[in-house]
Amino acid sequence: MSNQITILMFFLSSALNIWGQDAPAVEAERRHKAQSYFGAHIDYVYTQLNGIGGNERAEYLSDYVEDLNNNGIAADGGLFGRNALSFGVFYDMYLSKRFALQFQTSYWQTGYRETLNAVGETESYSLKHSYKLNASLDYFHFAPGVKYYNDLGVSLTLGAFVNYNIGDRVKIKESKVFSGRFGSDLTERDEDLYFHEHFNDNRSIFLSGGLFAIGYRWEKFEFDFSAKITGPILSEIEDKYFNVYQFGIRYEIPLLREDN
Repeated sequence: MSNQITILMFFLSSALNIWGQDAPAVEAERRHKAQSYFGAHIDYVYTQLNGIGGNERAEYLSDYVEDLNNNGIAADGGLFGRNALSFGVFYDMYLSKRFALQFQTSYWQTGYRETLNAVGETESYSLKHSYKLNASLDYFHFAPGVKYYNDLGVSLTLGAFVNYNIGDRVKIKESKVFSGRFGSDLTERDEDLYFHEHFNDNRSIFLSGGLFAIGYRWEKFEFDFSAKITGPILSEIEDKYFNVYQFGIRYEIPLLREDN
């Protein structure tokens, strides 16, 4: 999480440093009163489970790991985000030199991970426990927004999005060996389920939210960083949602050009 905040602060500080500078003649010359762009994009996506339910799950895993370590069992693990990709196409329609409407459609991957590794023994028992859960939720992503450019090509975008769920999986692998005074016990689990099966047919088919992005346009490329927050990912339990951070590259093809 701290790495994502650091990246965002870097982009914000860079934009503020050059926002008020005078535009070079070459940049002013290639900006036009009306211009439309079509193009493709690819993004690195980091998703973090949040909300009351997400925070409670993270706290439970953290407390469990701490309790094991306090009792002589070497343990690590917790709740983690998913590293994934997004790719698709977009259309930008300039309303003026400064403002444009943006429409973007994408294949969008989200999800989260849970891990636990514990091994050790105390005076009364020994434990060897390995647990991994990978949850993936993939969507068709449609995001309209309004974009503002300064004369140096730095942009700010404010928008919304709606997703349609097209894929959901939960994979769980667990092995637990517990040995105590009264014998030993082995627990093994290897499951590959749909997300809605894991949560008892509870899933949001349509997922909406809001976004903010900052970017820089250079020639036919644009580099941007965006932060997004979704609504509840479960239809009947409104306590889990996603924070999503993306870093992307866009390639633009001009469609309409009208010089001043």
